[in-house]
Amino acid sequence: MKIAGLLQPREYFSPEQAGALALFAYETAKLSRFKDDITIYGPQVDASFEEVEFSGLSARSFFLQSHSKAYVQSFIRQVKDNPPDIIEVYNRPRYVPWLKEALPQSKILLSVHNDPLTMAGLRTMKERE
Repeated sequence: MKIAGLLQPREYFSPEQAGALALFAYETAKLSRFKDDITIYGPQVDASFEEVEFSGLSARSFFLQSHSKAYVQSFIRQVKDNPPDIIEVYNRPRYVPWLKEALPQSKILLSVHNDPLTMAGLRTMKERE
């Protein structure tokens, strides 16, 4: 089984720069019985946490393309040839439809750490469905 954790663009998987979500992903992955199957994806860092596999993403947005979309496309390019069985998306519901479309064979888990009713992509009943 292959598991990918996708951090948001400003969550750095590094002991010196980690925010709450990066720390959560790190602590959860390092204690998981699936630890050897987990790779965390996030923005490039100089030195990532050592106990958990990490892959840096570089997102270049083009004219009229959002940074979020470019970030997700960078992730998709990295995993496209060998897609993970499970993708855990941290706090970014807008990423889910893009990932479902590009990687239909992967199961997607949305991990929400804030009030979902205030998040883009979860404000309306239809979006939450």
